[in-house]
Amino acid sequence: GQCTSVWPPSFTANPSAPAAAGVSGQLGVIARAGGQQITYNRWPLYTFAGDMQAGQTNGQGVFGFGGKWFVATPNLQP
Repeated sequence: GQCTSVWPPSFTANPSAPAAAGVSGQLGVIARAGGQQITYNRWPLYTFAGDMQAGQTNGQGVFGFGGKWFVATPNLQP
């Protein structure tokens, strides 16, 4: 839909929880149409279509699709 064209889900090919050095929160996955979506502290993760390079956070604070979007940080709580 229109939302996922702006905020595509962050998918992984691995059906088990991914690991990342330096990440203090809990990474996981949830099954959804299209694959296994990565979660962080039980929140599903998305990317922003306006970010063209790794490390960009152009979607920070954007309002749309029923809420305010923000960058996942180590203190993210469900």
